[in-house]
Amino acid sequence: MKTASAMDSRTSGLAVVYCSTDVPGIEGKRHLDDQERRCREHCARTGLEVAACFQDSMEPGGWSDRPGLFRLIQFVVQPSSRIGSVVVTGRDVLTNSRVADRLIEALLDHMKMAVETATGAEDQANHDTFLDPISACIAEYERMAIGAITKRGILETRRRGLLTSAPPIGYLSRRTPEGDREIVCDPEKAPVVSEAFRLAASGEVSRTEIIRRLERTGIRLSPRAARLTWKAIRRILSNRTYLGLVQVSDTEGWIKGCFAPLVDQQTFELAQVLMRHPHGVRLGAGEAYSEAGAMYAES
Repeated sequence: MKTASAMDSRTSGLAVVYCSTDVPGIEGKRHLDDQERRCREHCARTGLEVAACFQDSMEPGGWSDRPGLFRLIQFVVQPSSRIGSVVVTGRDVLTNSRVADRLIEALLDHMKMAVETATGAEDQANHDTFLDPISACIAEYERMAIGAITKRGILETRRRGLLTSAPPIGYLSRRTPEGDREIVCDPEKAPVVSEAFRLAASGEVSRTEIIRRLERTGIRLSPRAARLTWKAIRRILSNRTYLGLVQVSDTEGWIKGCFAPLVDQQTFELAQVLMRHPHGVRLGAGEAYSEAGAMYAES
């Protein structure tokens, strides 16, 4: 969208006029008539043909109730519309409203729509100031629109059981011959991740021994750390993705993914139980299975 004051910046000679006031009664009607007159005079001077005029007479402070503005939006965005300009008397006609951004959203969909002011040279000199809030609204609209589209795409992908971020250690992402993305088990690291779950769920070895055994494989499970730590192992053992699941969202929860699990449910739950006990204290098999069973029931 752009602000125009010359014929060569417009793509169409058709315009709509918009007038608004929150002054009540007869005085408010005079304000609207005066705005419309000045806008029509501006159109006559610049060679614009007025296709329609829309007005809003509001209660004082009632900027959110503007049916005329919404009728204007519907008028200019219809596919058959050839409107090139919206003519107003000043910046306050559009930008003092909480719904002004809705107008801007609609105008964005209408290619090369221009906003013209009919207040003369003094106001024309302030076009940059006039555009500041509009430009900010456009940027915010684009950010929100792109964000909403991206979020919808992410949710739809996850609902199909696919990951939308880089797969965790133990998995690889690759392209199929058809060009689709798929997640497969890493032949080197997947067995090590499975072994980490087995050791943690056994309750027979300490955390230090788990670290030592995994380090002997020579495979780095923590790419950002020089040495393997319990914190890195715990992060792996707490990741439900290794159950072959994908989290759609906080509200929709986890669903079965389109890739193989690296650990079964019972082993995963046992590992969670034993990780919660400080200093790697061993639990009896019956006690650990009982607590894991309670966790499984809750999930």
